[in-house]
Amino acid sequence: MPAKNQPANNKGTAKPNRNISRIDFKNKKGEIASGGWEVRFHRRGKKVAKFFADKKAGGRVKALTLAKQFRDQVEQTLTKYSVHDLSKNPSKRNQSGVVGVRRHEQTDIRGEWGYTYTFWIAQWTDENGKRKTKSFSANHYGEPEAFNMAVKARKKGMTERKKKMKEKKNR
Repeated sequence: MPAKNQPANNKGTAKPNRNISRIDFKNKKGEIASGGWEVRFHRRGKKVAKFFADKKAGGRVKALTLAKQFRDQVEQTLTKYSVHDLSKNPSKRNQSGVVGVRRHEQTDIRGEWGYTYTFWIAQWTDENGKRKTKSFSANHYGEPEAFNMAVKARKKGMTERKKKMKEKKNR
């Protein structure tokens, strides 16, 4: 299991300036007049934002150092959603009502004619962190059946993932 606040994937360590953005304010001539670093978080419904001005901190580097220290403190107190938690809750952008299932339309233009194909796509991440997808044609199966097939494929993929992760853990 990864250490707290470390990425769950094996792609390396967390980015040094994560959750920190540079903000510069320009004067009427377009020159940078002042600036600083802003730390922003959104964890489990809580929003945290704090600005560290260069001038107040004694320079750009010192302001960034203070921002990083603040960020590190906040990371210790706010818990992130786990991948498991996120896989249960649909985002506000979810149109299907089912996590990991989406509708996709693709139009192919061939000469003067355009053909539109509609798919329901199931998506999940396997036990190795690799994205898996399965598509079901609404043109072939019909909208309701293609949707149901995608939901079943997602559930099957997630069940297999859970089973294989349990096997890995018990080795």
